[in-house]
Amino acid sequence: MSLLPAALRPGGLTWTVLTTHRAVLRIWLGCLVLGAAALVALHFYGAHVVEASDACSAGDLGCDYDVGKQIETYRFTLALVQGLLAFLPLAVAGFAGAALVGREMDNGTAALAWTQSVTPVRWLVGKLTLPALLLVAGTIPLTLLVRWADDRDFAPEWHGVNPYLATGPTGTAYLLLALVVGAVAGLLLRRTLPALAAGVGFTGAAMILGAVFRFDLWPKVFVSGNHTGLANNAYIAETGGVTASGERFSFDRCFRVPQPEFDVRSCLEKYDADHYVLFHPSSHYWPLQLVETGIVLALAAALVTAAFWLLRRRLP
Repeated sequence: MSLLPAALRPGGLTWTVLTTHRAVLRIWLGCLVLGAAALVALHFYGAHVVEASDACSAGDLGCDYDVGKQIETYRFTLALVQGLLAFLPLAVAGFAGAALVGREMDNGTAALAWTQSVTPVRWLVGKLTLPALLLVAGTIPLTLLVRWADDRDFAPEWHGVNPYLATGPTGTAYLLLALVVGAVAGLLLRRTLPALAAGVGFTGAAMILGAVFRFDLWPKVFVSGNHTGLANNAYIAETGGVTASGERFSFDRCFRVPQPEFDVRSCLEKYDADHYVLFHPSSHYWPLQLVETGIVLALAAALVTAAFWLLRRRLP
């Protein structure tokens, strides 16, 4: 860069952020390339498994065993990639809290920059905008590739924590929330390690709350009857018996410790009830994704506002 004319040399706060964290940027780009390559290979491997399964003659135990091993390999690899992508917000929160903001508050670099040509508000905008753009630009293609690879009947179910976060916009929203949480932790604590711990802790708590209350964000489907037909990939939230008056009860009512054997039909006949299921079909995937994404982004926006307010409060 020093060989370029001064007018052509990159500069400004954006370039400063890039050069300061160039090692992290290289790691991020490397992970994107490796992840994309793995998902492309996994897609074609899944197609090969489907062909092998179709070609396997019924009753051939050796053939069934080989195909079963291939399916397990596909599921394990896909689950590994989905898990890494789903829990990426924890790494982002740690980086934002420790290296992006906390370290500069700790060693006085931020205060030095504020005395130069960079205002505190512009400094924080630069710290948040560029990483946010890089995260979104990187995770959207990966999410699309995960969806492309996750198109087999034997792929993990959509409502699992990792597949849910890795295949939709909610995972990207948690990344942005993690970035802001880490920045706020750095501004509040002004220490590298405490900011790292706080950023990871609060981001993890937000993700746990999301997993606990996720399926309450959209109305569930209620069906009753002795032969309730559900798709294999439906998320069953609740099941039990329902009487003619509409009273619902759990099958635990019919379970007795001295009698470990449990018969659903006998339980329903005893109370003259029908079997009911409260569930989310796979068609609820996008409504759930969009509602949770909106909530997470709204929380991130509120924290961004709090970060700028906190920065003004901390100025001398």
